[in-house]
Amino acid sequence: MGVRYTLHFWTLALVILPGVLGDNWGVWYSKTEICAVRESTETIRCRYTYPELTVNTNPPGRIKEGDNVNLTCDTTCKLNQSEITLLKNKQDLGLPSLQFNSISYQNSGNYSCALKGNITISSKQMILDVQYPPKSTSVSVSPSGEIVEGSSVTLTCSSDANPRVQSYTWFKENRAVSSKRLKETYTISNMSSEDSGRYHCQAQNEHGVDNSTAVALTVAAKHSAQLIIALALGIILIVLVVAVMTIVYFKRKSEGQSGDPGGIKQAEEEGVSYASIQFKKKPAKRRKSEGQSGDPGGIKQAEEEGVNYASIQFKKKPAKSSAQQQEQPMDDSNIYSTLKN
Repeated sequence: MGVRYTLHFWTLALVILPGVLGDNWGVWYSKTEICAVRESTETIRCRYTYPELTVNTNPPGRIKEGDNVNLTCDTTCKLNQSEITLLKNKQDLGLPSLQFNSISYQNSGNYSCALKGNITISSKQMILDVQYPPKSTSVSVSPSGEIVEGSSVTLTCSSDANPRVQSYTWFKENRAVSSKRLKETYTISNMSSEDSGRYHCQAQNEHGVDNSTAVALTVAAKHSAQLIIALALGIILIVLVVAVMTIVYFKRKSEGQSGDPGGIKQAEEEGVSYASIQFKKKPAKRRKSEGQSGDPGGIKQAEEEGVNYASIQFKKKPAKSSAQQQEQPMDDSNIYSTLKN
């Protein structure tokens, strides 16, 4: 029975080991017969090797933007370079090595080596961290909009750097506002006209510095409540004066038109159509000689009794042009009157 199980074991080994063995794989075991009992466990002692992959950088250590860097794959087995590929962030690059001339921060990533055609067998990931000085530095203003005298403003400096920015310096009109290294924010309290100007920041790390574009701050004068009230009162006063003058003007105009009885002004412009004059009769005293005088037509009696009425009528003469009126004086002879008793 022992022989039969021994044969079964070696038959199974011959089926499995070819899948394990390869060009660069090796398994060694001692040729010893083992007698195994059914449902027992036996241990076969052996030793084996497999390709161990690693990523190497040249030069080693910290890498700064602009350096020349080479990435290669190493293995403990004798493998051809055509059988190895590089991975970046688990994506096959199809190359066994990379050479960067003036490396950029965009080349940063996780690199590893793997067997071609079977990238699941790969090395540990190596982090390629490319360091660089500050860049894309800018300044933002909060709050945005008009800056009123007496308010507070905060300036914020933003920058992209690796490693992170170590210090910030703020400038007004290209002069440092403080000899000390400040933070990324700079707050100006109780703003006045003296704080108006152009501000920019400078970001610095161990690899260099970068300056932002300047931003202009303009402080507007504060509108006090007293000034607003005075302005409102002034506007109201002007409106009242204009209203009073308008009322007075129209009132005088209406009085001038209604105070012209009989249309005197119109008569002056167009000529008199007629005029009527009446006299009250004065009671006459009886005389003894009444009716005995030989006053023909009763003229004397009319004088004593008074005028009953008198009517004077003027005919309108066609108006002449202004030029003719200046050249020819008005001829009073053309105007006649009629007196009726």
